[in-house]
Amino acid sequence: MYSFEGDFRRKPLQSLRGASKKEEKDVLIKRAQKERQKRENARQRTESAIVIQSSYRSYLAKKRQMLIFRNQFDQSIQNIQQNLDVKIDTLFTLSRKLCYFFNPASDGNRLIWICQTAIKKKEEYLKYILQNTDSGIFQIKQLLLLCLRYLKAISTTQSPIAIPMRMLEIFTMSDSYGQGGQHHLSRIWTFLIQKGFFQHLRSILEMKVPSNLEKSPNPPTPIAESIFNLITSPISYAAKLKNKHFSDFVLGVVCRSLLCPAYSEQVGQFLLPAMAYGKYPFPFVDLIQALILQTSDTAVGEPKSKTGTQEDLLTPWLLCSVLTFADKCLETLSIDNSVSLLLLIGRIIPCLPSRYRHEDDSDSDDDMDTDDQMQGTGSIGLEDVGLDSERILNSQKFLHCILKCLKHKMESQLITSVCTICHALMTKLHCSIHKLRLLYSLAFNKTFIRSLWYTCVSVSNVTVTGSQITLLQTLSRGLAMTNDDINRIVPLLSVFCAMYSHSLYTLHDADFYGDSKDEDCSMPFSLTELVPMTLMLRDTCLGIIELAHPDARLSVTEDYREALRLTGVKDRQQQREEEEQHTRMWAYLFKVIATLVRQLYSRDTRRSFCPRHLWLSDRVHIQAGLFLNFLFYSPHRYTEHKDQFLPVDHLVL
Repeated sequence: MYSFEGDFRRKPLQSLRGASKKEEKDVLIKRAQKERQKRENARQRTESAIVIQSSYRSYLAKKRQMLIFRNQFDQSIQNIQQNLDVKIDTLFTLSRKLCYFFNPASDGNRLIWICQTAIKKKEEYLKYILQNTDSGIFQIKQLLLLCLRYLKAISTTQSPIAIPMRMLEIFTMSDSYGQGGQHHLSRIWTFLIQKGFFQHLRSILEMKVPSNLEKSPNPPTPIAESIFNLITSPISYAAKLKNKHFSDFVLGVVCRSLLCPAYSEQVGQFLLPAMAYGKYPFPFVDLIQALILQTSDTAVGEPKSKTGTQEDLLTPWLLCSVLTFADKCLETLSIDNSVSLLLLIGRIIPCLPSRYRHEDDSDSDDDMDTDDQMQGTGSIGLEDVGLDSERILNSQKFLHCILKCLKHKMESQLITSVCTICHALMTKLHCSIHKLRLLYSLAFNKTFIRSLWYTCVSVSNVTVTGSQITLLQTLSRGLAMTNDDINRIVPLLSVFCAMYSHSLYTLHDADFYGDSKDEDCSMPFSLTELVPMTLMLRDTCLGIIELAHPDARLSVTEDYREALRLTGVKDRQQQREEEEQHTRMWAYLFKVIATLVRQLYSRDTRRSFCPRHLWLSDRVHIQAGLFLNFLFYSPHRYTEHKDQFLPVDHLVL
């Protein structure tokens, strides 16, 4: 019961596990999470260190192996120079080693020696390639790619480029591979084009050919002629091969590499005229078909990472290029190809920038400085591109092409393309109808005007219930429209109103009211057709005002706008740039429609042909007794009068 061990004093007990702590659950969870995060960071640092060390070791091993191959290459060349002979097997082995260690800065002479030897033994070299198809074609592709890289690397120096250029010319000729080896040449061209063949040659052209050129299809220097022959070589080969897939691929890359980017002087003054008017016929019809395929909404082709997007393809420079090619071929194109050309131009021309900017004075000064800098760098500005495009579109050949197509078949797709072209000329280049041959010729073509109106009326959408609703009805009700619907109806309606209004200025009352018995009457509509047209245009004006000023609608209250803001819907402040652009578009459309309505009203006041109350709408309550101070949109002074295009409740008499 009792312990008598001589230790009668109690001693403090020492706990080896440490001081006891009572942690809260949240604190324990956070501490465990931090420890896990530390372990994860340590693991990631270890893995990253392993990857970095592995990459560095592989880099060192590759550098050592490249040095070994370079020394072996030099030793083999010394032995060959002593024996004064080289075997094809040895040449292929040396070419394989060169492809492994090649560096344009230090191995240029070695590449030159390989190219010289391959050119001297061209027949044996090509025979060996065709005997060892896979390895031979792979090696010649790599060797030609080295030539391209080397040419681009020395384009800024005075180093000679004759031998690499000759290497590219010889081993990309269709005659070199015979009739049975054309598919091998197709593989070579596909590989080189995918690796930037046209981009490299454009860089070489801009560096080796002097600037300040006059526009001419004749090469200014022998080097320019050699580079031009290399550029056109795959294009001519694709035209002869008659392989649509290969041709579309080649022409698509030509557009994205040469025709879509901004022109340098070498491209705009020499390369483009030489391709259009030079000694080699350019496959313009194939280009039209390829661009139509690649610019369509359902285009199927290469991945976007390789060929880019439609935004990269549709540029003002591509438009100028297509028109330059068309200027030579318009008279020889068939009707179907001419229709395809108009469809293509209608797709590209909306990308043409406006000739006048709508910013304040300081922004305009900055833009002028930017334009001066662009001109100083040797590039061709957008103003020159717009002038060239306007000149070709206003040519007599282009007008005959349009009239020929319209006479052949007056279908809605063709009319839409023609109206898109005319709409761009009037809104982006600000061309007056009476000054442009194309515009006033179509304005006095009553068959075109009549077909254009019924095309406007027929453009429709399918509702969720399956019924059809025309876009004019949607527009007259002031309902919001998608960008696709806007692009479908605005060019048609604006061109119709502008051209029909222009034709009414010279139309006599006898022709307008149908009193003239002349069979060649220039009035495209009867009086009974004008009544529903006038009613539709009147309501469209009111709907456009509501679209331009959505905040002014009576149905849109402050509580509703606040609810839209809280739910994340963009308000007017957040999408100001887009709405300002739309407001300018609606203002122009309102101007041309209101001008036509005013002319019809003036004719009706002289001799009534409309019902009595047609001109009054129950959607607007007019305030009588006040002066009407409503001005129209002017593209030259938009920033000074932003408040001219007013909401419905500001319209007063």
